[in-house]
Amino acid sequence: MEIKQSVTEEQICAFEENGVVEFISGSHLWGKWFQPENFDPVDSASYEENPDFVKIPDIQAEREQHKIVAWDMAPGDVLAFHALIVHGSGGNHSNSTRRRGYVVRYTGREAVYCTDPGSQPGNCNPNLNDGEILDSQQYPVVWQNGEYVY
Repeated sequence: MEIKQSVTEEQICAFEENGVVEFISGSHLWGKWFQPENFDPVDSASYEENPDFVKIPDIQAEREQHKIVAWDMAPGDVLAFHALIVHGSGGNHSNSTRRRGYVVRYTGREAVYCTDPGSQPGNCNPNLNDGEILDSQQYPVVWQNGEYVY
């Protein structure tokens, strides 16, 4: 793997003004799968509705009822969190700093491909069938038997 460009401070810092990600502490323990929503009027990506998912409550209207946490991010910082934790960010209100994010999802060896309604469209792969082990160009194995393999 070759890195084409280094990450510098002005490229990837996140703070309140440019829309740092916020989390509802403990929400992954609620036992609910929430229907993903896209609140960005510019981004047209949408999620297919899953009848088994719960509509997410209006968090902005209930902010005082939740313990909401966030961290300013600097180059080299990483946030790792449970997939079911309720999270999101506001818009970028900075005129001088772009916000960039990079998402990596890791799974265990028992993870299989699944196209349940509500899946993110960008994660879908027409070359995989439901139930197949995630081992492909799109979902490479990067660590196996205690060794880096990618």
